[in-house]
Amino acid sequence: MVGVGIKLTLYDPTASSTAYSTTTLRLQLGVSVAVCFALELIMRPLHVGVKRYYSLRTLLQRSRKRTVVIALRLLLIVAMAAVSKLRLSPVDFLWTEAGLVVTSTILAHLQHFKLSLSDIEEYVHRKREKASELPKFKSKRREGGLG
Repeated sequence: MVGVGIKLTLYDPTASSTAYSTTTLRLQLGVSVAVCFALELIMRPLHVGVKRYYSLRTLLQRSRKRTVVIALRLLLIVAMAAVSKLRLSPVDFLWTEAGLVVTSTILAHLQHFKLSLSDIEEYVHRKREKASELPKFKSKRREGGLG
């Protein structure tokens, strides 16, 4: 992402917004950033369970603030890809894309570390309960021996 951004600005920072090279570079950077943030939206909840993390009951009843943050993040992901279709100069495009990325990063931090602590704590508690219910097996290994 950074390499594409540098290439975009070094190539010709004040290039015409209608030039073919700037159009393809904008599209390349905008779509790659959008895909990166879309994957991040899915990867973090894999530890808790995607169905549980994004269930309607959880989103609408227990954590409405997180629902708003997720909706805003989805809108930002669409905007990251859509802004590449706007006819902006390379420098203006980079500033716009950087603003969207910083905003999305702040919202991701809110979503994962401020608004979902209770879900993660509940998940850890449930895992500990399941682990304590498992039968304990004694090892047949002799102490101090090699075999």
